[in-house]
Order: sequence, then structure tokens, then C-alpha cells
Amino acid sequence: MISTLLLAPALAAPPDTGRQRPPSRPQADGVWHTLRQIPEACARLQGRFTGQPERPYQLQAVAGSTHCRRRAVLLPLQQGGEDPGQGWMLDERIMVPSAACPGLAVELRLWRRQPADTSRPRDAQGRERIYLQQAREQWARQRLAGLPQWRAYWQLQGRCG
Repeated sequence: MISTLLLAPALAAPPDTGRQRPPSRPQADGVWHTLRQIPEACARLQGRFTGQPERPYQLQAVAGSTHCRRRAVLLPLQQGGEDPGQGWMLDERIMVPSAACPGLAVELRLWRRQPADTSRPRDAQGRERIYLQQAREQWARQRLAGLPQWRAYWQLQGRCG
């Protein structure tokens, strides 16, 4: 009976597939710090503790070099939220504590989704058939669907004072 009670919580919780980094160094108020770089999307996620009670943290995506060739899409950042739905995998969880307020930390959850199969019909020689008009229409419709996608959710943990 006791072993059943001990196993029940373990069976109820789904396995967390994302990589959990150890908490980073505490960050000072007003100083921008990089949480994660996403080279495929030519972007980095940076944030800062503001020290203001009404909006204690700011997070933004910053574009990388203008010469960077995007191989993935970074969707708009969202505060809160958990599982974005089917097809998404939790890639990483990052915790950043505040130096000014030890009880406050920000948690970033980074999710990714690989594109669906967007292969084109093949001819008798096994080469893809590409017709100019269809290619232009498909490119306009599936420009983003053919790239891996990244989504970031963040939330504050604890509180100050």
C-alpha cells in the first residue's frame, strides 16, 4: 500500500523532456543579460530586472547580424503559458534570479517544433517537379511552415519583499 502511494505522484506527472540548466548568476536591476541565443533564427533572447513593482522584468528578442541566414522562425514571446500544443517539444528551461531581490527569479521555457513534411511530387527520374507559378504560390503560403519554429514562454517565480 505504501509503495503504491509513493509511485502515484511519479506516474501522474508527465516526463519533462526539456533540458534544465542550473540557475544562472543573479542579475542586477537595469542590466540587460542574454538568456539564450538561437542561431537558426538569427536572434537572441535578452532580459533585465527593472526594479519596478508593476513590471519587474522585461524580455525581448533581438535580431542578430543582417548577414545571418534564417533557418528557423522565432514566434512572439509570451508571458505565462505552458504547453503550446501538439508537435512542440520542450527544449530548455532557464532560471535567472534577481541580485537585488533573492526571492525573485524569471523562468524561461523554450519550445521548438520541426516542420511538417513539405516534399513536392517527383518525376520518373526521382527529381522534384517544380513549376514556376506553383512554386511562387507555395512559397508565399508555406514560407514559414517549412522552417523549424521556436516559441518562448516566461514567467516570474516568487516575489520581492
